[in-house]
Amino acid sequence: MRDPSAYALAAGGVVAFLFFTTGLQRGSVTAVTAAVVVAETVVPAAVGVFALGDSTRAGLAPLAVAGFGLSIAGALVLARFGEPAPAPLP
Repeated sequence: MRDPSAYALAAGGVVAFLFFTTGLQRGSVTAVTAAVVVAETVVPAAVGVFALGDSTRAGLAPLAVAGFGLSIAGALVLARFGEPAPAPLP
């Protein structure tokens, strides 16, 4: 196993795990999960479009932009309103 991308993948997984667990220790589950969803959507899309030259089929760009926007909006709504209300004290 001498492929550098395999080592980069393993190192990225370890770093992501450490960031996620640190985020869970310091913040709410919904906010951390929303940040992960946004990162999992934005970063691969940016790499695909800008570094790899990905594009949509002719005429479907508005649909792709709408889907991308909805996924980001859903994650932000989850971060804002997904946390349950605290239980009242007895």
